[in-house]
Amino acid sequence: MSDQLLRIENLMIQPTLYEKELANQYVHSREIYRVAVDTLEISDFSFFKNQEIIASSIALAGFDLAIYKDKSKPQNRFKIIQLPQISLKQTNSPINIGKINFKDSKISIKERIAHKDTTMQFFVNNLNCQILNISNHKFNNPNINVLVTGKLMGEAPINLTIKALLTTNNNNLYWEGRIGSLKFRTLDKVLYPVLGLKILSGELNRIDFKAVSNDIESKGEMTMLYKNLHASVLKSHTSNENHFLTSIANGLIHKSNPNKRGKIKSVRMYYKRDQHKGLSQFFL
Repeated sequence: MSDQLLRIENLMIQPTLYEKELANQYVHSREIYRVAVDTLEISDFSFFKNQEIIASSIALAGFDLAIYKDKSKPQNRFKIIQLPQISLKQTNSPINIGKINFKDSKISIKERIAHKDTTMQFFVNNLNCQILNISNHKFNNPNINVLVTGKLMGEAPINLTIKALLTTNNNNLYWEGRIGSLKFRTLDKVLYPVLGLKILSGELNRIDFKAVSNDIESKGEMTMLYKNLHASVLKSHTSNENHFLTSIANGLIHKSNPNKRGKIKSVRMYYKRDQHKGLSQFFL
């Protein structure tokens, strides 16, 4: 088939069981996906006998990806999850897709935290994304370029660019972006379940970051501009404040950046990738 337009409306892919029921049936911690799409259009696509896949564009509107993971279960240490660009390079079937567009979309993540009866919740909505040159044809454009805009937790504007080099063997991803203003309390659904940290006050002005990551680690630099940050550390398994740890935390945390003298502090970032984790680690 060639020179075709394929259009699908109201597409939904999801497990037959509720996410918690399905997670309980697994021995190891696994990501459970639910996908809904208002419209999917694939333009000028061709499938050849050698399993080559070609399309000029794929457009998804109202794409809603929900990821659930029960982290109270152990990781499967025998399963290695490849980075997306590595999987593309290693795919035997030739692939050449000009661009993929996501419009008015959403990604949400829920994780049941190990040793705690809490669930971490994170989402990006108003998501618009363009992915250019999804190809393992080495003679084509040597880079995959990703442009992303959205709203973190429905509030902070996000602008992000990602570049992957297809003709080299280093498998690097190059990230550069900015997160705009929000009230720090907006992040309670992320910070409290994971760290037992509740934000009492504070405003984020913006975060600028730049990083390089591969299948082993991520390195980069981040500048976070904020003011009037004050947090409370809560006791384990209760909503009562741990006054001792709260005092220590607020003594260590810089209340504002820049400080009273106008000096801006940037920090080095380092993250060792867990090769047994899946898609959600790219967002958290």
